[in-house]
Amino acid sequence: MSHVKHFEQLDEAYHALSVLEKETYVWEQTLANRHRWAKAEFQEALDYINRVREDFDLEPLIIK
Repeated sequence: MSHVKHFEQLDEAYHALSVLEKETYVWEQTLANRHRWAKAEFQEALDYINRVREDFDLEPLIIK
């Protein structure tokens, strides 16, 4: 759902964003609504954004 919301905000400019930019937006939405996610779902989202970040040679996020 966050990808759709992001696209609606940016319209065609969305297509020019990198995977990192798109997935960072989704991660920020997930983090802001972390109370809605089961612990395992949240961890899966964190693991995913860290794999994306690794592809861009960025340090992993650490959330406690």
